[in-house]
Amino acid sequence: MMGTQIRTGEILMKLLRHALVWVALTVPAAATFATTINFDDLKTDSNGSVIDNGYSGFSWDNYYVIKGEQTSFDPGYGGTVISSPNSAFNGHGGPATFSNAAKFSLASLYLTKVWQDGGTLFEGYRGNQLVFSKTVYSYSGLPVLVSFNGWTDLTSVVMSDDNFSGQSAIDNLSVQVVPEPATYAMLLGGLVLLAAVARRRT
Repeated sequence: MMGTQIRTGEILMKLLRHALVWVALTVPAAATFATTINFDDLKTDSNGSVIDNGYSGFSWDNYYVIKGEQTSFDPGYGGTVISSPNSAFNGHGGPATFSNAAKFSLASLYLTKVWQDGGTLFEGYRGNQLVFSKTVYSYSGLPVLVSFNGWTDLTSVVMSDDNFSGQSAIDNLSVQVVPEPATYAMLLGGLVLLAAVARRRT
């Protein structure tokens, strides 16, 4: 019986060592999770639908998704589509916000104006503090790739139309999300528990 317990403890310790090596190798690489939000998995039609909170882990305010390729009343919606068939836009031409409780970085997105050529204002916030601001001029139906170098540690990004130039549409929103500390705390807690069990069995 004692020999069985010792062998079990040795196996657990070996598994624990492998787990610790895995954590050491993967946690630094997974410090941020990069993702491209293309809106194509949302159900909608050519009239558009509200993007619900929780989609892709973000909260969304005044963002709509539309099946741009099937929209005939204005080419701007379809012109933004990079990955078929959907794109997103700010409802009624008002400010639209996406946010996350965990800090994130904004890398890039594709942008076009819907109704007429003009500017689109992007503002990056950390809490209530405005830390980044950028105005991008684009043309109706002609998508442009917008890069946001250095836009890190954000909690929200607001998109609004400059000089009442109409709605803006986006696609392939590229972000990196920093996991909350609780995620790593749970992982380490599980490893500590394994270590305690292994010590008792040896």
